[in-house]
Amino acid sequence: MSELEHDENKKVSSEQTPETPSTEGANEQAEAKADALGETAETSETPSEESEDQTVEATAPEEKAEVAQDAKNEEEDEDDDHEEDLHTDEHEEDDQYEGQHDELPDYDHESNEKLLAAAEHWSKHDDLKSAKNHIEAIRTALLKRLDEERNEKKEEFLANGGVEIDFQYDQADRRKFRTFYSTYKERRRNARKQLEEQLQNNLNVKRSIIDAVKEIPGAEGSAQEKYKRFRELQDRWRDTGPVPRAESRDLYNNYHFHVDQFYDFLRISNELRELDFKKNQAAKEALIAEAEKLAGSEVNPEMFASLQRLHKSWKEIGPVERDIRDAMWEKFSEATKLIHDKRHKYYEGLKTSREERLAKKAEYVDQMAAMDLSKIKSHRDWQKAIQQMNEWRDAFKKLGRIHLPGNDELWERYSDINRNFNKTKNNFYKELKREQRENLDKKKALLDRAIELKDSTDWREAANELKALQRKWKTIGFAPRAESDKIWNEFRAACNQFFERLKDKNSEQDAAYEGNYTKKTELLEKVKAFDPVAADRGVDALKGFIEEWKSLGSVPRAKKDIEGEFNAILDKHFSALKIDKKESAMIRFENRLHHIAQDGDQRSMDKEYHQLRRKIDEAEKELRQLENNMGFFANSDPKNPLVREAQKNIDRHKEQIELLKDKLRLLNKIDEEGTEE
Repeated sequence: MSELEHDENKKVSSEQTPETPSTEGANEQAEAKADALGETAETSETPSEESEDQTVEATAPEEKAEVAQDAKNEEEDEDDDHEEDLHTDEHEEDDQYEGQHDELPDYDHESNEKLLAAAEHWSKHDDLKSAKNHIEAIRTALLKRLDEERNEKKEEFLANGGVEIDFQYDQADRRKFRTFYSTYKERRRNARKQLEEQLQNNLNVKRSIIDAVKEIPGAEGSAQEKYKRFRELQDRWRDTGPVPRAESRDLYNNYHFHVDQFYDFLRISNELRELDFKKNQAAKEALIAEAEKLAGSEVNPEMFASLQRLHKSWKEIGPVERDIRDAMWEKFSEATKLIHDKRHKYYEGLKTSREERLAKKAEYVDQMAAMDLSKIKSHRDWQKAIQQMNEWRDAFKKLGRIHLPGNDELWERYSDINRNFNKTKNNFYKELKREQRENLDKKKALLDRAIELKDSTDWREAANELKALQRKWKTIGFAPRAESDKIWNEFRAACNQFFERLKDKNSEQDAAYEGNYTKKTELLEKVKAFDPVAADRGVDALKGFIEEWKSLGSVPRAKKDIEGEFNAILDKHFSALKIDKKESAMIRFENRLHHIAQDGDQRSMDKEYHQLRRKIDEAEKELRQLENNMGFFANSDPKNPLVREAQKNIDRHKEQIELLKDKLRLLNKIDEEGTEE
């Protein structure tokens, strides 16, 4: 071989070796990987309540089995976390924003039925990578809820005297979910096994391609035939899928080494070389155009995968003319940098939006925590509190699950507040239910007494007691409506039955009292025409009218107004007479009491009694105050006008007290006579 041919071959070998990205491109990839690692650390979720619960020692056999099963699932999850290492070639970047484009549904607020339906759906979904995020979120939400339910039942069991080791509580929803979860895990294990086999097969194919490239220089045939064979092997290399990451770097280095060796050996002609350069240039210009188009599109989850594909295609395409090589790479790098910057800006905006939503959720939780449950004492207050709490809950749920580390911690706080609110509310209504049950028992006792009295012939006592029962009924608080309405109707029926009988009796009496009314009407006209001033011994005459009026007996209940009319005329006549005021007052008071007693109106009699007692107490209090004031005049002249006026005031109060006490004694006497009668 001549020296010129040797130099030419060296030049061809150098130009035909697939180019390596510039230092700027390598740095960009390194930064992307560093960002991806940082993002992963930043967005790693805190352990779920389920995993925390698994650290608590379970005593019942069922709980031990469940904890063991959950621990096994956790170990399998850790194995699955390394699955991505199997199918990512060494030259591919990690997407720092993977899994952040779409929010997961807010599974924490879904019903068990919906969670199981979603678990069944995702356990059969073809996209196992997406299915993992969903089914693990479903698992966290559902098992947390089921664990809380089981713990509540366990507390009730222990509170009722049960032994912890004997506690058993079957949860059908837990068994259903395990079925779906096992289906998903089995499919995932099978997929991983198939993936491992495929990656190993790809590795074997690419190793055979390297061996074939290595053998081309020593094979028979022309240079063009060998070059054609070489291009076929390159196409086959590109069409073969990824290999295990652990084998990727050495495999590609080995491949490129033998490609370089092929170009060194081949001594391809300048014409064929230029044709290959043009073909590679056209392919790379197409990639540049596609990258620029991708840079101008909206950010979407597939953008990063498309960018990875473009980078891989660029590396697979052969070299171009040396004088345009760096310029084309710079243009391609600029487009890919725009894509990276655009995605970074988009996800930073998305992160800011999530932080604002998380802050809003925290605000609702703070408002919920600030509610002072100790001040809620009535059913009405609890209804207002429940309405307010539901408004905060709805607003909290509306913001959905947020893909930030603080979301799970906030959810735990939200759940604790909800549990405390519900527990306090339930305790209140348990106590309210107990009080209502006591009220119902009290009302039943009143009903039983009313039923005993409904057929009584002791009219006055029964009527008064039934009226007292009705007043007492009103003072008793609420009772369970379903039973309260029933016994109220029975109570009212018993009272009505008695008072209907009393009404019939009074109707008979009223018919018998019509003659009394006629006589009292005639006597009333006589009293109206009487002139007490002109008559001899007017006071005695008026007393005679009173005695005659009382002797005539009662009148029909509907015509009782005649009693008031008679009393009014008597008051007028007594006022016209120049007699002692005390005597006049006692005569009129006695007449009114006799009418009340005659009607059997014990309520009015009691009212008169309480009014007299109140007036006596007030007058005696004022008298003590006046006598204390007189102490200031102990050394004053008794003829002093102020002293004389104060003494007169004291004397008037003493007279008033004496009159009131006389009235009280008279009332007691008449009341006792009426009771005996």
